[in-house]
Amino acid sequence: MMITAGDISRYGRRILIRNYPVMRMWTREDDQFVEDAIMYTEPCEFKLKDEPLGESLAIRDTDAGFVTTSDGQSHPPLYFYEFN
Repeated sequence: MMITAGDISRYGRRILIRNYPVMRMWTREDDQFVEDAIMYTEPCEFKLKDEPLGESLAIRDTDAGFVTTSDGQSHPPLYFYEFN
């Protein structure tokens, strides 16, 4: 998986890593290292909207979801994805 962006939630429970078509999310336990969560936990996978250069990702500060956008456009749209 070629990585184009990533983010960790404010309290460290969610780890998000994306490439162009998909984003993967791992949930981290309180006493778990980030690398252990990624190596030993099965991620959830989200299909993302088609973005020409999808190289951004940010978890909302409320932890309600995440936002993506694309490079290479003068006014690229922001896409919000809600956590269920």
